[in-house]
Amino acid sequence: MCGPTGYYIAHKNIPMLPMVCTDTELQDKNVFSTLIRLVSTYGKMGRAFRQIFQFYGWNRMAMMTREGGTCDCGANGIRQAFRDANITIAEWIKAPASVTNREIEEYLLRMRSRASSKFSYCIIK
Repeated sequence: MCGPTGYYIAHKNIPMLPMVCTDTELQDKNVFSTLIRLVSTYGKMGRAFRQIFQFYGWNRMAMMTREGGTCDCGANGIRQAFRDANITIAEWIKAPASVTNREIEEYLLRMRSRASSKFSYCIIK
């Protein structure tokens, strides 16, 4: 929804201060000249994760998001940043919306076995 709104608001030359518009589509300041972000883009988040991995010399990770959740957007930002730096995402688990504690434990054990880093991206909303 932020993209169409952003085009309209920019056309009308009205400032736009969205709370959750993190879509990378909105990065073009020539198009979205009145957009002021309150939250960074998923692309910037991905690059921040990449810098952490490069700092520690990690080259493989596993991540888990909720299937169909908004966290997939953040995970896509990470995936793109990692692809650019040749960091492998060994596994991306898309957990169902409803999971048991046992299933979460199994997912975390699977992630630990697949990733060489001590860090995994895991958000379930």
